[in-house]
Amino acid sequence: MIWELLEQTMEKTDNLEKKFKQTFSDFSKEPPGDVWKKICREIRPENGSIGFWDRNAMALGVSSRLLRASSWFAAAAIILFLGIVYLVTVDHHTIRGHAYTGETYLCRGTAVLFKVEDKVRPFDSVKHYRSAIINENGFFEFPRIVPGKYLLRIAPDENSEAEKNFAPSWYDEHLYPEESHLIIVIADDLYADVHLIKKKK
Repeated sequence: MIWELLEQTMEKTDNLEKKFKQTFSDFSKEPPGDVWKKICREIRPENGSIGFWDRNAMALGVSSRLLRASSWFAAAAIILFLGIVYLVTVDHHTIRGHAYTGETYLCRGTAVLFKVEDKVRPFDSVKHYRSAIINENGFFEFPRIVPGKYLLRIAPDENSEAEKNFAPSWYDEHLYPEESHLIIVIADDLYADVHLIKKKK
């Protein structure tokens, strides 16, 4: 009787083992660790191969596009702020004056300001700096001028009565730029009147 019970028990145990082996017979062994490392690198690259924006976006939990756009916007805002600070704090001055045709004001024309970098004559570095309109009262103005040396030329409007009788002239009353007086801006605003030279008939 005892032997019969033992035999039944052994058979049950053997059947369980058999079923276990059959169930898990299709499973292969776990691959070596270096294989898993290769697969991981392909699925999710290491930090060294991820771009700057993507790496920082992952750290902040935002999209790389949003981070890039925000960074460009912040940079533009900083540049704009620095530009405003420069314009407010930089040393600027004004050159203003009247143009005359004889004893009367020049009625409309153009004032042209040239910047000079040369220290002595002859002037080789004369560059156009800015132009201004002369109104009907002969007044002209150049605001926000940086310190430096300048030449000023006044010309009446083409086909005007003044243009028929007066030649374009340089400050103060010269026909040619090499004869012109320099306007030197240092620390104060300047007032420069220009008298046009009458044409010879």
